[in-house]
Amino acid sequence: MNIEDARTMTAIIDNLECVNVDRSLWMIYLQSGTGELQSEQRIITAVNSSVIVSNLQIWPAEVKTKMIKHGHTTTTNPNDIDHESCVDYVHRVLIKYQNLKVYYETKLQDIKQRLSHCLTDEIEQVIIKFVQQHGMTLYRVPVEGLIATVEYDYKDRLIQSEFYLENYSEYQRQVFENLYKSKRERETTKLDVAVLKQRIAHNRLPKSFDSLQIPEPIILGSINDTKTRQRLSDRCEKILQRTRSDMILIYIAAAEAKMNEWKDKFDTDLAAMKEYLVRGASHKKLHRAMVDILYRRFRNLDERLMCLYKLN
Repeated sequence: MNIEDARTMTAIIDNLECVNVDRSLWMIYLQSGTGELQSEQRIITAVNSSVIVSNLQIWPAEVKTKMIKHGHTTTTNPNDIDHESCVDYVHRVLIKYQNLKVYYETKLQDIKQRLSHCLTDEIEQVIIKFVQQHGMTLYRVPVEGLIATVEYDYKDRLIQSEFYLENYSEYQRQVFENLYKSKRERETTKLDVAVLKQRIAHNRLPKSFDSLQIPEPIILGSINDTKTRQRLSDRCEKILQRTRSDMILIYIAAAEAKMNEWKDKFDTDLAAMKEYLVRGASHKKLHRAMVDILYRRFRNLDERLMCLYKLN
């Protein structure tokens, strides 16, 4: 087996793996949009005094955004795209990936058959392992992040819908939603700080730093004395490095300030909610079932953000 055959087989396996990963994402999109993501959970909805049981159907924003971007709808407003159009579009995408899957599987079988005299199971496993470690890791991580987001968002909407089956007042609804917003912002900003520090520790600075430049004096390049020109150029580079270091500290300080603001707000909101549980009027305090639903939303949010942190 020569090096060219190994490269060809590696490329085919890599393409096949990418197709499978993309297909898994669009399957999740379809399941979310058609209510099959967690089909065992049902939403009981009152309609015209009758009770019906139906799945929660949520089309991820990415689906509608791609429909608009690629001209699969005449509207530019995602809210105007109906369910049937989304189903049709996602099915078309899945058919495309299925055709690609068959195409690459056929090519893989062809090359394996052609190399049957020299291709052993050990060599094939080495190639597959190489693809997994050096190609698919970077490709899979962002897709897994999208899948996790869809799954956790869907679960959040399921949990949220349970609250709206309760006999709630408008005040209770506001408390429920505002507390969740405070919790979400608190945890999101905390994650932002952690990710920022992690990236800085691994020298993966925010993209905005790529454009950070300090222009050298125009006449610097025209200085004939090589040592003088190099000395001044080195000073410019040191100034740039110090500026970057200072900007990193500002980025972290700003992120931590925002995190602390939301932490204080959440702590205040949560304390107020607990106070109402003891002394509040009946129409203002959350009942035990409502509190349980709220804390389940909290746990789902924590799990989602932890998952996203691990993928960074």
